[in-house]
Amino acid sequence: MAAGLVLALVGVLIYGLTASSTTTLAAQLTLDHVKCFVLSRESGAPVTPEVVEAQLRERYGWAINVPGDSEANQLRLVGGRRCLYGEGTIAHILYRHNGAPLSLFMLPDSVRTAGIVDVMGHEAIIWAQNRRTFVLLGSEPRDRLEKIATYIQQMVK
Repeated sequence: MAAGLVLALVGVLIYGLTASSTTTLAAQLTLDHVKCFVLSRESGAPVTPEVVEAQLRERYGWAINVPGDSEANQLRLVGGRRCLYGEGTIAHILYRHNGAPLSLFMLPDSVRTAGIVDVMGHEAIIWAQNRRTFVLLGSEPRDRLEKIATYIQQMVK
């Protein structure tokens, strides 16, 4: 019973911190980013935006325009999934940028303050668009991530 109480308190604390702190949100998403790439089974076969969009819509009811591969940005779509965070569930779109893992998270029905957070060796670029918050996260240099964020912002309209 004590363990259950401690777990409940930790859950309330995480929710409160995630809801009020962009840094806490970025840290939690960084952990999801690392976990999902460790657990993902990339086949190497091309993944289309239409397939990922359909999966996210059918399984979770999320409507999102998933940006596809971009040779100009050296970006390759790997897949999409659902992750948990302090306030519920979140869409997680997985990419590779020059072979390095790159994540795009979409928080439905959430508007957060735009900004850039450096956490655990990763950069998180955060912006709100169409009553949703997006977080682009990777360990690439900030200027490269900003260029990719601009591409993604144009594509998710």
